[in-house]
Amino acid sequence: MEHEFDVEAYASQYRGHGLIWRLLFIARQAPHLRVEALQHALRAVRATTNTSLYEMVRAELESALGPHAGHEGGVSDEVAELMDGDAWVVEENRKADQRHAMLEGELQNFLSHRIRESIRMGHTDLAEFHYDRGDLEEARKAYLRARDYCTNAKQTIDTCLSIATISLEQMSMNHAHSYCTKCRTLLHSRERGSSLVLAKVSAISALAHLHAGNFESAATSFLAISPKIGDHFNHILCQKDVALYASMCALATFSRAKLKAQVLENEEFVPHFELAPQIHTIVQDFCNSRYARCLDSFHALVPELVLDLHLSAHVEMLVDNIRRRAVLQYCSSYKNVLVSRMEKAFNVDASVMEKDALAMIKSGELDARFDAYRKCICARTSDSSREAYRSALEAARVFESTAALTCHHAALVAHDLVVRTGEQQEARNRAKAKAKEKHRHFHEGRRVVAKRLVSDARTPDGGGGPSDGAPSGDGGKAEAEAEAGAEVEDSAQEETP
Repeated sequence: MEHEFDVEAYASQYRGHGLIWRLLFIARQAPHLRVEALQHALRAVRATTNTSLYEMVRAELESALGPHAGHEGGVSDEVAELMDGDAWVVEENRKADQRHAMLEGELQNFLSHRIRESIRMGHTDLAEFHYDRGDLEEARKAYLRARDYCTNAKQTIDTCLSIATISLEQMSMNHAHSYCTKCRTLLHSRERGSSLVLAKVSAISALAHLHAGNFESAATSFLAISPKIGDHFNHILCQKDVALYASMCALATFSRAKLKAQVLENEEFVPHFELAPQIHTIVQDFCNSRYARCLDSFHALVPELVLDLHLSAHVEMLVDNIRRRAVLQYCSSYKNVLVSRMEKAFNVDASVMEKDALAMIKSGELDARFDAYRKCICARTSDSSREAYRSALEAARVFESTAALTCHHAALVAHDLVVRTGEQQEARNRAKAKAKEKHRHFHEGRRVVAKRLVSDARTPDGGGGPSDGAPSGDGGKAEAEAEAGAEVEDSAQEETP
């Protein structure tokens, strides 16, 4: 059964090239909506100056209508008139050539006068012209040249944001993320940054993460988008998309506590749910363990989600991750869970539930065992006393190994068997020489002091002692003992390593 999808209501949420590419994506994904989507795309492209995109849409619509295009093919007078647009194409191309020549002339004039602000504006006007004409690569090059002539942070931020937007439309996600990072750095360096600009930067960064399959980072970036974005960025995404993308990525990666705190109780993000109450209900069901309702609502949304330009490639993986996270959350509350009870809780056939549980156990995602006889999932229980003994033995082994290595190192140092570099050995030699010189001076000083004591002993305080040439017996004995003691200490010090 074909899913009912209101193309007109969907198209009313977007504008510009983003609307056209979304409608073309729907036309290529859903054959039963192809004609209607292409008709809306033809109306949208006639409001632009992109003649090449018009010819492509018209060719696809003619192919969808078959050989009987026109009133016989079931199209209205309005659509038939829009399809007959050869004169419009010629006129728009003529106007575009004239405007391009004028912009190039103005830019050359600005370059000759070397006025930075005028040169920047000239490159920016050329970039906007190429963007309207659908030449994204030339538009990106023009913005890159304009960036070299920016004179303040605001101009640089606006230019980087335009480059990031074009890179996103080109599906060049690495460039988009790179320029988003530059914008965010400049915004944080300013005292007061624009919340609208920051919301646009977060939106581009989030879509880049989504296309790369990094769902957790995408959820964080989507949750940072301010409700002030409104319809100001609907050539890329609308406010309803923010609620949908953020909720799906968060459900697939966040824990229940984090989901509740950052999504449901986030006062800055909750206003996004006003345009998507169904998504808000799904998140509430997941947090309140109403898994059957949550998953049924998701499965009902899948036919619509696969028609989304940015989400289509990841729908299956996201829904699978959400279901796995729901199973983990359900099993974490029990030691033993019967598959029959899970069948009722998730509204899924028992064989499918058993297959999913076994796959999660084999991958290590679910730390449990499966009892095939009782059809029961049994959580693995750890023996706390055994774990305590094991950790104590491991700590003792590490201590013993460390102590043995320390003793071994001390023995090597004591026997001077330590391998040193050339600089370390030279420093050690200099230290030893300095210490030896210090000891030599110390003992020479002691010898001088000893001699002075002997001299004082020879000459009594009252004067008139023995002459210097004939030392007394006591004085000669004291001098000999002092010199012998100094020599013994010197020899002992020299022998000491």
